[in-house]
Amino acid sequence: MAKKKSRFVIRIADAGDSQEIKPEKLRAKDLADLIVKFDNALSTLVKSQFGDDLGGISILKLSKGSITLECNGALAYEAAVAVFGKAIVEDSVPQNARNVKKIIEELEEFNLAHDSKIELKKDKKAAPFATIKKALPKVVPQESELSGETAVYGKVIGITGIEKIRVTLKLLSNDTIDFSVEPSFVKEFGRRYNDIVGVKGIATWDIASNKIVAFEMKEVLPYTEESVKEIFSSLRENFSTVFDEIADIEKFVREQRGE
Repeated sequence: MAKKKSRFVIRIADAGDSQEIKPEKLRAKDLADLIVKFDNALSTLVKSQFGDDLGGISILKLSKGSITLECNGALAYEAAVAVFGKAIVEDSVPQNARNVKKIIEELEEFNLAHDSKIELKKDKKAAPFATIKKALPKVVPQESELSGETAVYGKVIGITGIEKIRVTLKLLSNDTIDFSVEPSFVKEFGRRYNDIVGVKGIATWDIASNKIVAFEMKEVLPYTEESVKEIFSSLRENFSTVFDEIADIEKFVREQRGE
C-alpha cells in the first residue's frame, strides 16, 4: 500500500481581515510565481539536509484564495515545511539555506503589492502555523540639501591659506560662509578687505535651516559699497551741470522714489 503523501495549504487572505483574497486581485502569472517561490524554498531546505530535492511539490487543488500542495518525498518535505514555517515565525533560516530568507522577503513584497497575507496551514480548516505578512513600504529619504546658482553679498572678513586660499564673508544676514578662490582673485579680495563684495557661484543650502553650507565661487561681481552721497558726488564730478540746481541730494532721491 502506497504511503500517504504529506500535504499543506497556502492560504492567501486580505491583509486587513480573514477573508480570502478576491480572485480578480491575482493574475495567473502571480499565482504561478507564488508557487514557484514556495517550491524553491522547500527544495533548498531539503537539499541542505539530504543533498537532493527528493521530488518537489505538486498542486493538488486550487480554490478561492487557497492552494493545496502535495509533497513528493513526503518525510523530507514535511520536515522542510516545518523548518520553513519556523523560519517565517522566528525570522531565522539555516546557515546553509540563506537564499530562503530572500524568498521570504520576495513573498512579503508579493503581499505588499496585493495587500494580502499568506498563511501556511496543515489543511484548510486548521489554524495557520506560520503567516507571511506585508513588507514595510520603502521610505524614500527626503532631500536635506538644495543646490543652485546664486549671487551673495557680504563683508570680506578673512583670507587664509597659501596654496589653498579661502575667503570668509560675513553675509548681510550675519551668517558667514567661506570658500576657496583661485590665486588670481586674492588681490581683489585683499584690496576690498572689510568692504562688502558680491560673488556669484553654486551654493548649497541646508533645507531645514535655510543656511548656505557650501559655496563654490565662479566670479566676483562688479559691486561696490558706496553711500548715496558718494554715488552722486561721483556723478557730479562727471556731469556737474546736471546737478548744479539740486541742493539736497537725499531729498531729491526720496522725491524720485515718491517717498
